[in-house]
Amino acid sequence: PPADAKLRDLMVEWVGPVCSPDYQAAAGITRPEALSAARLLVTKTRLEGWRDWVAATGFEGAAPEVSARYEHFYLLIQAAVCGLGVAVAPRMLVDDDLRSGKLVAPFGFVPSRRRLVLWVAPNLDGRADVEAMARWLAQQMKAAEAAPPPVAVQGAGVGVRAASARVRSRRTPA
Repeated sequence: PPADAKLRDLMVEWVGPVCSPDYQAAAGITRPEALSAARLLVTKTRLEGWRDWVAATGFEGAAPEVSARYEHFYLLIQAAVCGLGVAVAPRMLVDDDLRSGKLVAPFGFVPSRRRLVLWVAPNLDGRADVEAMARWLAQQMKAAEAAPPPVAVQGAGVGVRAASARVRSRRTPA
């Protein structure tokens, strides 16, 4: 951010593996260990996505090996929808596809090390309209963060379920 920007935390980014239901069935993805045989997808803007997910879950299996890279998240997510593999993606970017059934999240979502932050120009800080917009945006983000995932977590492996519960237990209600 610019050195003089006023930063306001909005929310923690939750991430998790997603794929089409057909790909999940064909690849037999019912436990995290099955990811070692799956076609793993990443975006070039976040090449470390799988390593971050592994670190966030505490999964102790072999480090996932990436099969394909896409320029942007929207291309990555579309590739997963089309059954080209499993993508690790922010929950907020895939909520609609999860609700529609185009994607499933076999192991749910965990908080990542990333946060969404609002940058306010110093000359706008304190203005009533900017403050109202910032409050509204923060409320919307907190509601999205507190909401349960749009689909039930399916077949999480013991290591991932335990790690997710451990991480989530530190969170306080909004």
